[in-house]
Amino acid sequence: GNFFMVDGTELKGALTNNQLVALIREGQLGKWSRAAVPNLKIHTNNPGLFVVEIEVTEELSNSGGNLHGGATATLINVFTTTALLVVDQRPSVTIDLQMSCLSAAPVGTKIEIESRVDNVGKSIQFSSCRIFVADNESNGKRELVAVGSHTKKVIGGSVLPIISKL
Repeated sequence: GNFFMVDGTELKGALTNNQLVALIREGQLGKWSRAAVPNLKIHTNNPGLFVVEIEVTEELSNSGGNLHGGATATLINVFTTTALLVVDQRPSVTIDLQMSCLSAAPVGTKIEIESRVDNVGKSIQFSSCRIFVADNESNGKRELVAVGSHTKKVIGGSVLPIISKL
């Protein structure tokens, strides 16, 4: 089965693709999440790994017509949080969010956002993210657009109220 360890306890990945899409599209992870995912496709929903594809839209672009750095930070925040929610539904808040933009992704580009759960402890959660140009390999390597890391502080011991309603 799809199990993930948290402090020596086995947890089952409880959220389905439909539940995750509902959380994101309805802005339950913050109103910004709605703008970030108008055309979301989930590729992988496993405990510890969450991979989606979206198209860079005008709403996500900077004045040069490329994926905006602020939008990139939002994507990293939203999708690492989603990856964490697959394995740990306790409420949490961001304490550190870092990113580096490595190449441009023009409007119309499909990007793949690969979010990983690195560690979930009693009070701190660690995740990381890599954003690639989708379906574009050169010499066997995918073009990397951005990388990021996200550290969150758990602020409650029970399941988020929005998840219990799903």
